[in-house]
Amino acid sequence: HFRPKATTAELTVEDCAEAGDDLLPRLHEPNREGYWWLAFHPENLMLCAQVMNREKKRNFFPLHRDSPVASGESQNAWRNEIPAFLDPRNLEDVCLVDYDDSGAMRPRADLVGWDRLRVLITNDCFGLSHFQPLVEGRQRSWQKCTDLIERYLHAANTQQHEGAPNAVLQQQKNDTLIELQKLLKPEEPFCSVAASCLRNSPYAWAKALASQQ
Repeated sequence: HFRPKATTAELTVEDCAEAGDDLLPRLHEPNREGYWWLAFHPENLMLCAQVMNREKKRNFFPLHRDSPVASGESQNAWRNEIPAFLDPRNLEDVCLVDYDDSGAMRPRADLVGWDRLRVLITNDCFGLSHFQPLVEGRQRSWQKCTDLIERYLHAANTQQHEGAPNAVLQQQKNDTLIELQKLLKPEEPFCSVAASCLRNSPYAWAKALASQQ
């Protein structure tokens, strides 16, 4: 349940250490009834690992301090709420997230204020940078992407050193770009991590490839 069905719990600094006590006042102050009328609503059901759901998220569902608040008496108001948690089905929310070579999730570098807070709260409350299998999967994806970037650079530098076009090296470069492009496909596990790796590299060609995701 994205919105908890029984009750919601107050989010404290201890629950969300990364956000900090200076940012938490942006949240609506809690405890309130749960969204019992959405218990079987398809839009309130998401695929979620047990550890993230039961041990981390629990009954948290923080809202912006100026958000409308749905209740049993105003059941349709939930569509107008302003949740702090990112919704993975919302492409705009997905675009707020970035990653690094440690496998950790982080806010996109240019984010400030509410959008940055949302990433920090989601990351903390779901344990998305602390669940080891998830972190290790991101690390493998980042390393694979890094290795391909280095392979491309080696072929490009060799070609430049020779000072003349070389069909073999050109094919190596093209094959490497195709492999990188495959890592960006939506059906590929950790495709967002590969995109982050390319976006955060210093090479214009890599950034351009990431923008095609």
